[in-house]
Amino acid sequence: MPTTFDISDGPSPSPHQPGSGLGPSSSGRGTGTKLDDIARTIFYIALAATVIFLGYLFWGIFGGAWANPNYGHMVFADRARQQSNIQMVFGLLRLSTFVSVVCILIMCLRDEMIGYILVAVGAVFYFGLPFATKQVYDAQGLSLSPATDTALTLLSSLWMVFVVPGAAWVIADVVRRFQALSEQTALQRANVKYGSDVARQSGKQRQRFLGRCWETAFCRDHVRDKCPIYIKRRGPCWWYKEGCMCEEYIVLQAVISADWKDKTKKADQGLGLRAGAAGMPKTILSPAAKRDRCRRCIIYNEHQRDKYKALTALTIIAVPAVMYFNLPAMQSGVGAILRFVDSVTSKFAFTTSHGPNLTRTASDGLVTFMIVCLGLVILSQALKLVEYCVFKLKI
Repeated sequence: MPTTFDISDGPSPSPHQPGSGLGPSSSGRGTGTKLDDIARTIFYIALAATVIFLGYLFWGIFGGAWANPNYGHMVFADRARQQSNIQMVFGLLRLSTFVSVVCILIMCLRDEMIGYILVAVGAVFYFGLPFATKQVYDAQGLSLSPATDTALTLLSSLWMVFVVPGAAWVIADVVRRFQALSEQTALQRANVKYGSDVARQSGKQRQRFLGRCWETAFCRDHVRDKCPIYIKRRGPCWWYKEGCMCEEYIVLQAVISADWKDKTKKADQGLGLRAGAAGMPKTILSPAAKRDRCRRCIIYNEHQRDKYKALTALTIIAVPAVMYFNLPAMQSGVGAILRFVDSVTSKFAFTTSHGPNLTRTASDGLVTFMIVCLGLVILSQALKLVEYCVFKLKI
């Protein structure tokens, strides 16, 4: 495989230098620092505390100790003590849960799925706990008491600890798609081999949006005058699968001089070789090898980066527009999801006294919130698809 000739006029920092965010220290899902180890240790402690506090509250709720008729048989002092215990334990639970979530976000800082997982856990606390309590109490012949009402209300409020940072991480996942617009991130994703150390060139005609190869900022002035692609100007180098970043003979034409053929001929005669033997022949590669070479060239990936900008802008406009003009259909879709959840939970309910809980209790604000979350998920996945097509498939 041919190597890259860096003949730029000035030095250019390599995308793999320390501090660029692309070195070994940035690998992994977390921050890539010792903070990950510290967060992991704190997470295990906070998780153990969360399990203990949550187990205490669950035992009081589902074990029947705080439910009627058991709670009704307690004297006033015992009731007050139970209410105080619930408040105290929940305060500790909220603290341990918050610490656990913060540690998870540190350890999984670059995990694109963590936001969706946190939102799902928050939904379980908000929707799942009241439903599960009702089913268990109906099966055991118990009823809610002030203690269980307090405990369920407090536990259901934990959804904010999960959903708020989860929604922020979902938005951050969308923002990560925009990071591919940057030059360094494009180099990293494309695994650029040819021209990764070439400096950007300045000029009036540089960096034309979606321009041809000689209209990008990486086409070097002292090479382009000898480049057959630029001389003919019939199309960019990726049409012909050869150019100044990957073909040595093009670079040597520019480096040696205009009379490089005469010098090569004299060198051949001095060595007693046949004509052209000392020259640099054109590399003969298969079409597949040439395509792979183009995919790893900085000029072609600069073109792909422009393409990604255009497709990203189109996606950001198109997805919300489609959702807005199909808002009644989106509302019907969310209603269908709620009805489906109701039908599944009703099918596996332990009692017959069930109803369309979610469908009945879902407010307009909740439906709107679900549509917004669904829109963020769709937009994030659409941007992920665009990124995959542009930087992975090189479409």
